[in-house]
Amino acid sequence: MTTHRRKHGPVLFLTTFLTGALLLETPASADPPVIAIDDSFSGTSIGTKIEYWEDEAKSAGIERAAGASDSFKPSTDSVPNFGYTDSAYWFRFALSNDSKAAKRVILEVGYPLIDTLTSCSKSPSAEHWSCSVSGDSLPFSRRELPFRNVTFSYELDPGQRKTVYLRAQTTSSLRVPLWLRPSNDFQSHIISDELAFGFLFGWLIVLLLYNFLLGLITRDSLYFYYSFFLTSCILFTSSMTGHSFQFLWPDAPAWASRSIPFLVCFFAITSVIFTRFFLHTKKRTPRLDKVLLFLLALFSLAMAASLVGPITLTTRISLLFVFLGAVILWFQAFWVWKIGYEPARFFFLGWLSFAAMVVVAVLRSFGAIPEGFISEQCLNIGAATLALLFGFATGDRLRALIKERQQSREAQLALAAERFHNFSEIKKIADYVSSVSHGVTDATVKLVSSGDAVTSSVEDVSNFADDLSDMVKSIKVSTHRITTAARENMSVALDTTRAMDNTKNEVSLVKHDAELIFETSEKLMTSLSDLENIVSSVGSIAEQSKMLAVNASIESASAGEFGTGFAVIAQEVKNLAQESKEATVEIDGMLSVFKESITDIIQMTRSSAQKTEDSQRSIQHVSELALVLSRAIEANVTMAEDISVNLQNRANSLSHIIKEVSNIEGAVKDNQLVGQKITSASQNLDHTVNHLLGLVGEGPTTLL
Repeated sequence: MTTHRRKHGPVLFLTTFLTGALLLETPASADPPVIAIDDSFSGTSIGTKIEYWEDEAKSAGIERAAGASDSFKPSTDSVPNFGYTDSAYWFRFALSNDSKAAKRVILEVGYPLIDTLTSCSKSPSAEHWSCSVSGDSLPFSRRELPFRNVTFSYELDPGQRKTVYLRAQTTSSLRVPLWLRPSNDFQSHIISDELAFGFLFGWLIVLLLYNFLLGLITRDSLYFYYSFFLTSCILFTSSMTGHSFQFLWPDAPAWASRSIPFLVCFFAITSVIFTRFFLHTKKRTPRLDKVLLFLLALFSLAMAASLVGPITLTTRISLLFVFLGAVILWFQAFWVWKIGYEPARFFFLGWLSFAAMVVVAVLRSFGAIPEGFISEQCLNIGAATLALLFGFATGDRLRALIKERQQSREAQLALAAERFHNFSEIKKIADYVSSVSHGVTDATVKLVSSGDAVTSSVEDVSNFADDLSDMVKSIKVSTHRITTAARENMSVALDTTRAMDNTKNEVSLVKHDAELIFETSEKLMTSLSDLENIVSSVGSIAEQSKMLAVNASIESASAGEFGTGFAVIAQEVKNLAQESKEATVEIDGMLSVFKESITDIIQMTRSSAQKTEDSQRSIQHVSELALVLSRAIEANVTMAEDISVNLQNRANSLSHIIKEVSNIEGAVKDNQLVGQKITSASQNLDHTVNHLLGLVGEGPTTLL
């Protein structure tokens, strides 16, 4: 425990009182303690080999300090630490060259934040004191050696003795670590010191550049925030070690004094910003995020105050705020880690270590803990550790993102594989339906071609029956009803082609139409057989009429002039019989041609029905809409049956023959409509299948 620190609390007061009582029993010496310099002398700490005196008025000069020999007290600490004080302190010691060669020694004050350091030396033979002033309140160029710490050099002749007085005054914590080294060893000390700090700052700068480049490459703002934090960390650390004053603003001593509280607040602000962004506190912990926003406002005010307020007060406030912020951020990181965000554990460890180092720095500033390497470099250690752990957190976040994206990629690949399998199955069905559709189309083309041939024959018969058009009006009405129903069926069929599920309706329509054609054709064959019988009867009647006419001619010849009129009638009957016979032969020829065409239609209808039945069995899973078309086809069948009944009622007369011919013409037209309908349905089905195949071909590529 330091015996010369100011009183801060009951414990320190009691310690100081007891130590002071012990010192009062030891009379102060009029001469300062002597440090011998010989050939074996090497660098050493002289904190316990000096005496000190507190100048509360800060007005004493070298003459007064030299005359106050009885007021000096021996130092018992290796690093005298007076905490935050408004007093100036004088230190004294004597240097004695016990060697036979001249010696040059260098005194290093190992704390770069002291405002003013004055060194006065005098040998017994000299009349005046030789004084030199340095510190961070003066430009860096005023220093004897270009080094981050203040140094003073002393020349000693062989056997010479020189008394040294050192005055220290600052607005920050007053720590005076004193090292005395031979000049030839000081250069190696500078090299080792700069090498250690060069490694620290080099590592931080490389980390800064690396993350800045990552931000430019990845366009991830997190790396820019981290680079911003590292910048503040480098500035804060270099200011605490004196490197900023040496390299960045050597000619701005006023700013060098205020830069410490300013950069402390700046470091705290960047830490809070980076923590908020990294931990997503606005989303994960909205209440604690408001506390962090309050901290940002608090640090901003403290940073502004450091530019105009008292340096001692703003420095203390900034350290207090930083400690408060470290504790809050530590709790924030712990809470985010607790709710499941793994990278937050590095923030937890980082802020825990930094808060501990801030506590050590505060206690050291007030002289509550002994001096050492950790207490001397605690803030630098805490900042470097925080930067390192933040780097680990950034890397862990990147690892978590890569893992998450890999899992998402694997899930997408699995989904794509499943969809590709489904598309493959659909493609197989579509290929099969397409082949069936092409078969139906071919059969339909043949059916339409046969219908065209039958239409040609029917038109010839229809020319013979023009004068009997009134008798086929009822059949035309029925035919119109069939056409209307067929159009409705065609509309339903077009609706069913918009999806794969409507395929069976098209095939069912083809099957029913084929069956209708088949049934109608069979009925037509039956009607044609009846017509042949009727034509045969007409031929027989014509032969009988011819015989009757011959007999009539014979009778008229027998009757003489009385049979002349009857002979004319007999000749007309004979002519009529001859015309009837010729008409019968001509109709019989037409019916033979028509019968052959109907036979071809029946054969093609049977082939189409067989193909349709095969197609229906292959796509049974899409038969939900077949009922609509089935009912419409049943209505058409009912209408066709009505037409068949009308035809049968007229089978015993010549007019019935003409109606049968007209009925044949209507059936052929109906067949053409059905063929056109089948062709249209097949084309729509082909279009649907081609569209589906296109989707199947594009699907897996898009998904993958």
